[in-house]
Amino acid sequence: MSPYGDTYTHGEGGGLLPFWDSTPLHHIYTSCGRTTMRTLTVFLVLILVCGCASENAKTPTDLCLAKCKQALSSNVDLSNGPCLSNQIAVDWVCDIAHSPRIEADNLLENRCEAFARGEAHHFVELDAECNVIQVY
Repeated sequence: MSPYGDTYTHGEGGGLLPFWDSTPLHHIYTSCGRTTMRTLTVFLVLILVCGCASENAKTPTDLCLAKCKQALSSNVDLSNGPCLSNQIAVDWVCDIAHSPRIEADNLLENRCEAFARGEAHHFVELDAECNVIQVY
């Protein structure tokens, strides 16, 4: 006998069970079934993983802004409207244009090649100071 009481209790069939098998938690576990408890555990893990992943998720606009700010901090000249990325995200490009826009910004040859070729269908367009002009 331990200082905490009996170490073993009698089970339904008269056999001895460890003391923790007679606690209410054990009865909940066995009454719900192992499958239910596993399902609940998987569900809780998925909630945790999805919650953490969504905090780290970046939109194409966020990625383009970061790329633009990195270019500015590296003293890259953005005044001529370069394409910063032909794939900032799947199906997205990151392009620099003039603000206010000039006619040259509307020409396909002045846009990112992936967008001009139809390989990307969306773009984030920023000005030379990394301000959003449009997201399409």
